[in-house]
Amino acid sequence: MPDSYGEMLELVKDIRLIRLSQLTATLVALYDHLITLDQEVDLIWSKRWSLSKVLFVVNRYLGGAVLLTEAVVFLKGDMSDNVSHNFFVFQGWASACVVWAMQVIMQLRVMAMYGHSKSLWIMLSSCFVAEVAAMGVILGMTYKVIIVAAEPLPGIAICTPIGIPDYFFAFWIPIVAFEFILFALVLYQGAWHAMESGNGWGPTSLMNILVRDSFMYFFLTLLTYVTNAIVWLTLSSTWLEVPEGFALAATCIMGSRLVLNMREAYYSPFVEEQDRLAEFRERESNMHFRATGGDEGPGSRVYLDEIELGETNWADDSGVMKPVAERNRESQLAPSSSSQSA
Repeated sequence: MPDSYGEMLELVKDIRLIRLSQLTATLVALYDHLITLDQEVDLIWSKRWSLSKVLFVVNRYLGGAVLLTEAVVFLKGDMSDNVSHNFFVFQGWASACVVWAMQVIMQLRVMAMYGHSKSLWIMLSSCFVAEVAAMGVILGMTYKVIIVAAEPLPGIAICTPIGIPDYFFAFWIPIVAFEFILFALVLYQGAWHAMESGNGWGPTSLMNILVRDSFMYFFLTLLTYVTNAIVWLTLSSTWLEVPEGFALAATCIMGSRLVLNMREAYYSPFVEEQDRLAEFRERESNMHFRATGGDEGPGSRVYLDEIELGETNWADDSGVMKPVAERNRESQLAPSSSSQSA
């Protein structure tokens, strides 16, 4: 409870900022959902159920549900201290699940880009488990000591965390660290693809779209994650909820668009790939037909989900990129071939 008039005035300003920030973040996420709803129906709901589809739903709809709940709670705010505490517990764990869902999607795609390398899978899995464990420990320790006031000022009802431990800002450190690892892997593969293709960045290439969207995703989400960590470390506990909604909204928006843009590119004709790889024109056309619901038998179908989840190989099925292992073999064979010819 504030001890002076000046502290009470600052708290009132913080409460207004919290409500405005949460409402803005929710409206931005809902607006993006509405303008991409037609893509979602065509590219998600009309396709078969798979792990990537489940992860998309968790990222988009669980994230949207948390944002709506936050907006209602912080605008209405008429609840007991115990209910307010339970809300913060739900908010923390649900938001973490949204982040984890998107990170699993990114891991699956990175694995497909690198030819399903077992050593890379072990490394990414270990880092992801360590991240989840670190976040879980920080959340668990924080929720044991956190105090939430449902009415921080007489007549002003809003869930306000007080008594936040000093280490709570560290919740964002494992997320930022793991995101940097994923981003570095995508960046390396994208740079190699750009040098290898030598034809610039075409708008319909699966690899180009993946790298482009990954840049946007990592830039926006990392920016919001780092901002949250700085705010939680340097400002008072009443500022805890000011940037949090934007981090969740960015994760939902960019995560959903990463999936939608990739699927839109896949289910559209591969114009540039067909022009550059004329000998594979008929094969790519047949693959596109099967992926969009042809009459081929189940055993011969190729789905985007299979490519995303490592059940097949992008290099073999679309000609878009080669796994790192294949490129390494080619580079090792190149010197011996040149020496024999000499």
